[in-house]
Amino acid sequence: MLKMALFGSEAWFGGKAELKASENLVILDIFGCMTKGESNELCHMTCKELMDNQAQNMGPGAFAVLERSLSGGDDSCRILIGTKEGMTGRNLKYFKEIEHMNINDSEFRNFQIQYVSESWVFTTRAVIDSLGAQAARERLCSYMRRSGLSYGFRILNILRGESKQSTVKEVVQYINDLHLRKGKVLSTNGSFGEEVFECPFSQAPQEVCLQYEAFFNGVCDAIDPEYEFRYHHMMTDGDESCNWIIKERVGKRDGR
Repeated sequence: MLKMALFGSEAWFGGKAELKASENLVILDIFGCMTKGESNELCHMTCKELMDNQAQNMGPGAFAVLERSLSGGDDSCRILIGTKEGMTGRNLKYFKEIEHMNINDSEFRNFQIQYVSESWVFTTRAVIDSLGAQAARERLCSYMRRSGLSYGFRILNILRGESKQSTVKEVVQYINDLHLRKGKVLSTNGSFGEEVFECPFSQAPQEVCLQYEAFFNGVCDAIDPEYEFRYHHMMTDGDESCNWIIKERVGKRDGR
């Protein structure tokens, strides 16, 4: 269980983690968290609330304490999980260093992508529950389009001299492959797309697909505004497969 906790911490937060354990206390140190401590609320939710739930594996009286945090100005994070007696009677000579699981880089990366993807789905569901579907869609898609624009401009600066149309295709294909989607490429004169048969987001809210669409349209706007990204079918909308296409823009978007 402790090895899984160590593995999950590195896959979820990024960076490196160290874990020491005694009979009634676990000390988890995390170095290089991908959140960079930029949100106190996120740190509290993932490193306090989530760890409080994990603490129940140690017994009904166990809880978590966020002793050090990037969001609090520290250079690393430390989470204590244990009982009150374990917290107050800490003596490092009685702690055992937990070894990392034997897993190769490719497997670790796949797990990491899945953890991050699930976090995205959970967050989307939470925003929908809080704001309602329409308001959540507007806010999330607006944010994702701006993110796509920013990402597209960075790519454009790196790949100066490359074909813009080709660059858009490569960016979209790369990100889709990164999220472990499986399908077949559909290419015709002047357009490029894919039919997706397997996707980790197939049971997610439709708003996840719409965020994809907004992000990739931001990428298109930054790299080659003559093109747009469009979904024609989505598994999150009940279709058997997803079908997206990048093609020359015709008229104005319908604002879906």
